[in-house]
Amino acid sequence: MLEHLTRNAPTSLLERIAENPRTHSTTLARLASHEDFEVRAAVADNLNTSIKTIWKLARDTHADVRFRVAECYSVPLVVLKVLAEDENPHVAFRAQKTVWRILKEVTELRTA
Repeated sequence: MLEHLTRNAPTSLLERIAENPRTHSTTLARLASHEDFEVRAAVADNLNTSIKTIWKLARDTHADVRFRVAECYSVPLVVLKVLAEDENPHVAFRAQKTVWRILKEVTELRTA
């Protein structure tokens, strides 16, 4: 049923499915290939998104998708470091800012 929905549902519903914390990683991987960039961007925020899918989204042709990946604290630092060198300055800055905030939080935890 969900597979049928991912092909035929309205974009707004697919975004909600992508954001749902109970959505399985295989469904998220399918949604990461959707033609609408907003659906792909919504996949980036889901903690169930596999690392393979995160890498795919980090190389997406649409800057808004890469930006969403760049602002996620749950993605590996290596992905953020790659995005920190993105051709789009907004994506690059957002990734740098996310890395900085993660490192700041780690430092604060160590000194607490």
